[in-house]
Amino acid sequence: MAQLRNPFRGHTALSLLAALVALIAYLGAGVWLMEAADWTDTCRPEGRKFAYMLSALSCSPYLLDRGWTGIGLFAWLWSLPVFILIVAINAWRRPRREGGGA
Repeated sequence: MAQLRNPFRGHTALSLLAALVALIAYLGAGVWLMEAADWTDTCRPEGRKFAYMLSALSCSPYLLDRGWTGIGLFAWLWSLPVFILIVAINAWRRPRREGGGA
């Protein structure tokens, strides 16, 4: 029977908890910034789920002249695709073990 590989090997419970807390704080900051942002009347994000995120990214340059909340939301919106790309590249570059042994 093939063994399942432990993706958390090498990490302590404390480091995983810290990563979870950081992720929750990052997402919470994004939700707060989205609610607090002063979107212009000419460009407001529309749609649902993924379409909303694409619309928000396309409207994000209008946030730059809306104060610190707008600048923070602009940075948060554009950090999301960067983080996803970093995780994808890291997963792709991770060496694979052959044989599935212990």
